Amino acid sequence: ENSLTITSTKIQSETTINLEEVQKPQTSANSSYTFTAGSGDNVTWLARRAMYAFLGEHGYSLTAGQRLYFETNLTQSSNPSNLNVGDVRTFSSQMMEDILRSATSLSATQLSAWTGLAVQSGYV
Repeated sequence: ENSLTITSTKIQSETTINLEEVQKPQTSANSSYTFTAGSGDNVTWLARRAMYAFLGEHGYSLTAGQRLYFETNLTQSSNPSNLNVGDVRTFSSQMMEDILRSATSLSATQLSAWTGLAVQSGYV
């Protein structure tokens, strides 16, 4: 089956993403992920696609709170202005590695807060 399942052990939740429905990134020699906006896309959705591509490619697993932290920081560092169909956003592997390090270093209090936000927003 061609899907990626991400499980959060902290809050006993599971999210399944059909990989065939996820836009594949264009990768470049400098290990970045490039996505072109389609109808209805926003920067957060492109950042989420980049995050899942990066995590899946490298075999990383994050909790829902860590994923929300990662996505939020990636979005904020990627010019989260209005996005039009055909606009391109590139997310560097180095930026995502830095955010990953930060996401996996959250204190228990910080992780609890991000997990609470993930649950409240239906992110899990």
